Amino acid sequence: MRLTISYLRMHRLCAAGEWNQVGAGGEPLDACYLKALEGFVMVLTAEGDMAYLSENVSKHLGLSQLELIGHSIFDFIHPCDQEELQDALTPQQTLSRRKVEAPTERCFSLRMKSTLTSRGRTLNLKAATWKVLNCSGHMRAYKPPAQTSPAGSPDSEPPLQCLVLICETIPHPGSLEPPLGRGAFLSRHSLDMKFTYCDDRIAEVAGYSPDDLIGCSAYEYIHALDSDAVSKSIHTLLSKGQAVTGQYRFLARSGGYLWTQTQATVVSGGRGPQSESIVCVHFLIRWKRPEWCCPWSKRSNTLADPFSGAPPLRRTPLTLGTALTPLAPGSLPSCTRLP
Repeated sequence: MRLTISYLRMHRLCAAGEWNQVGAGGEPLDACYLKALEGFVMVLTAEGDMAYLSENVSKHLGLSQLELIGHSIFDFIHPCDQEELQDALTPQQTLSRRKVEAPTERCFSLRMKSTLTSRGRTLNLKAATWKVLNCSGHMRAYKPPAQTSPAGSPDSEPPLQCLVLICETIPHPGSLEPPLGRGAFLSRHSLDMKFTYCDDRIAEVAGYSPDDLIGCSAYEYIHALDSDAVSKSIHTLLSKGQAVTGQYRFLARSGGYLWTQTQATVVSGGRGPQSESIVCVHFLIRWKRPEWCCPWSKRSNTLADPFSGAPPLRRTPLTLGTALTPLAPGSLPSCTRLP
């Protein structure tokens, strides 16, 4: 009965939308989507029922498609994430009097039950662990096709509200195989985001040596306009154990900035919060260096004059860390990670 109701619900959605589009080669485009994704597709109703999940969900969670379809997602996510998901399912209202469409984009993280172990084995659902998913998508409203009533007048049904998401798991740093690839480097931080270790690849990517960063806060190298978004990701990291930042600008040693995205994981080296650290994997997306930028050394606070052979001039660098407010380890939300 559960699968039958889900089938009828998806049949109505498919009848309302444009599906099964054919590409130039004659192959249905829908067949190529899952091959390009690094996660799985999930469609939620306004009540939180899982109307559809792609077949590759078992690859990421260990639970099959048939085990999840038709169930409420609130039965499979962490209790502390239910309020955040409920907010994502609620249509947002605009405060403006103008006819402006409400934003439909959604991006959040939630912890969902997983029966997969680190060795690839499958556990019983009662022994499932929590896996952090980075979910992004849109709230959609599909208008079903009009049907004619027995009296001859068309019946108009309300639009079908659903949340279409792409859910991606965040790999644990211990499962990554070197080399990380060009434009990627690894770093370790204390809970206040101070560098305690940095990969040598940082020299190729941003021009720093690892010694330049040790003991410095990561907030000092983040563009001020991106500080709020990164701080929100760090807040998610400290409460859920893993997080993925959006694209932000990482200051380079020579000036300019690097467009970067970071996957962060809280790693425990023993008992107690003092043994915890944050391991980050940074991926370079794009590098933009203005023409007026000159090489600058953070340690010596000197700026080389490119127009003369005179010795470097003393300059006072702009410290963006003063405009940023790092999260203190003690300012965690009331609902924190489970062991």
